[in-house]
Amino acid sequence: ATPHRNNVCVELMKKKPTVVRGNASEIMALAGACKVELPEGLNTAGGKGVDSTAGTEEALPAAVALAKTFGSIVAISGAVDIITDGKKMVCISNGTKLLTAVTGAGCSLSCLCASYVATCPSDPLLATAAAFLHFTVAADLAEAKSGPTSPGSLRMHLMDQLHSVSPADIEKNAKLKESAV
Repeated sequence: ATPHRNNVCVELMKKKPTVVRGNASEIMALAGACKVELPEGLNTAGGKGVDSTAGTEEALPAAVALAKTFGSIVAISGAVDIITDGKKMVCISNGTKLLTAVTGAGCSLSCLCASYVATCPSDPLLATAAAFLHFTVAADLAEAKSGPTSPGSLRMHLMDQLHSVSPADIEKNAKLKESAV
């Protein structure tokens, strides 16, 4: 990221956002820009634009440090999504790798997180995890219709599934694990 972008991100973090969502490389870069206390040897560089070169587990220490420093929920999207408040974490294994080929998927997920947190401001960790489950279960159902190699079809079916996925669909298909950090 450019120095200007890093500076803007640092200033935004000082406002203590309720939720911060990004891929592993973005979360690690944000932790480095904010100069939060990290385990020795953790690399906060990396990434290729909005593409992540790190796994979510690799970014967990950075997410925990950001959560503790700013009092925010930090959500790392990837093959296994990790959402933490710095003390607890929720790992979600739903979703499809094909989402990385759908422009705007991460932005859509961020919007869904904002909607869920706005309706449940008393528990932003729960709200963020629910938003991730809604999105990733919808993505799984969309992939079942589009096939595993068709990002254009996935995009179309994802819009349909985001609209029509039911609480029963989410409960039936959810792959999540909660634990302490």
